[in-house]
Amino acid sequence: MDNMENMKLEDPEAAHHFMLKHPLDITFNHLAPYKTKAPFLVADTIIHRSHFGHATANSTIPAPNKTSYLNGLRGIASLIVALQHTIDGNYPLIHRAWGDGEESVYVVQLPFIRLIHSGVFMVSIFFVISGFALAYGPLSKSYALQTVQGAQGANRISSFPSSIFRRPFRLFLPTIPIIAVSTALVPFGAFYALNSTEAMEPVAVGFWGHVYYVWTTLITIITSGSANTPVWPSLIRMTPMVRLPATFLLLIYSFNLQRMANCLFISDMFIADFRYFRANLPELPRMVQQQQQQITSWLLLVPIIFLGCWPMHGDATQAPMHLWFIGFNTFGFGVQSFFQGTCAVALALVLENLPVLQRVLNTKPVLYLGEVSFSFYLVHWGCGKNFLSYGLKLKMLAAGYSLIVSWSTCFVIAMLSIMLLGDLHWRLVDQKSVQFSH
Repeated sequence: MDNMENMKLEDPEAAHHFMLKHPLDITFNHLAPYKTKAPFLVADTIIHRSHFGHATANSTIPAPNKTSYLNGLRGIASLIVALQHTIDGNYPLIHRAWGDGEESVYVVQLPFIRLIHSGVFMVSIFFVISGFALAYGPLSKSYALQTVQGAQGANRISSFPSSIFRRPFRLFLPTIPIIAVSTALVPFGAFYALNSTEAMEPVAVGFWGHVYYVWTTLITIITSGSANTPVWPSLIRMTPMVRLPATFLLLIYSFNLQRMANCLFISDMFIADFRYFRANLPELPRMVQQQQQQITSWLLLVPIIFLGCWPMHGDATQAPMHLWFIGFNTFGFGVQSFFQGTCAVALALVLENLPVLQRVLNTKPVLYLGEVSFSFYLVHWGCGKNFLSYGLKLKMLAAGYSLIVSWSTCFVIAMLSIMLLGDLHWRLVDQKSVQFSH
């Protein structure tokens, strides 16, 4: 359980959209309007990095355990984010609901099919997994030590200082090669911003100017984002009868402030805590309990996918399948943000009661995706916006090829590059960073 403690709470929601237009524009001069928002690599790093089980030194995948299915879910989510960012620049229609206008008549706009490219929903899932991952390990120690006579709160979190010290190395060392390579491509006209038809302008002058740019970018990544201090280290000292209500009150407080990222994080902290707490409660007959939970969870999975993939653009309530939600009270949140957030939390709850899906998420290929997901997430933007993929697509369009042929070529090159370079980054950088931090 110790390897589930390594996640950090930040608030990169707005920056996720900012980075789509300015993938390298994160120097201090350009970041002024976004001082409290994490730039794109913070979003890549903070929301995505949680360790449910690292591969061994020879890159073997850890054996499944009772929470490893969340690692598999994280891997699939990372792949969906990469798919969205490779598709939506050329086909923004994927972000509209089927039937919300005369031109919205494509199969990829249908609710359940939207799941394969709903990267924004996956970001909410990352936050939920992060809250669970960060709380689960310390809580397991806390509950285990409650049965030990004389156990003190300080002993329950005795490993926290070491974990807190190691976390920056785990989070930020893997980003250094990504920053360096992306920066090195720019002077050669080999890197593109989203929807741009021209290569990006140089970000610095001379070798040392670029070294300084990489350094300041790294410092910006480390120091930007929300300055809110996580409360869970204090809550972990409390008994469950105090901690559970306190966590719930903190959730209500964040909800009233409309801090969706905080709500997602705290929600699964609460779920992780309650998972241990309910183990001490009287249970229904096991067969009855399992059947009821599984049937209810399967029924809930349908609206979770339907609403979680709520379209980003347009007015989805004008689409035939979404008419029911006209005037739906979202308590001050945007409709998309509300549904994606609540459905991400609900998905974590129902998966706990669906062993069939857990077995799928615990298969070796899916667990492999979970292990390399952080690396996939870091490299996917550069792979999709360099001269070999995006640049080639622009040249093919200029030469008279159709959009579908040009984009398909770009898509294949980008996805193959993500898989190859993501795996190399995982083996040569990510795992080494984890070993170094220990």
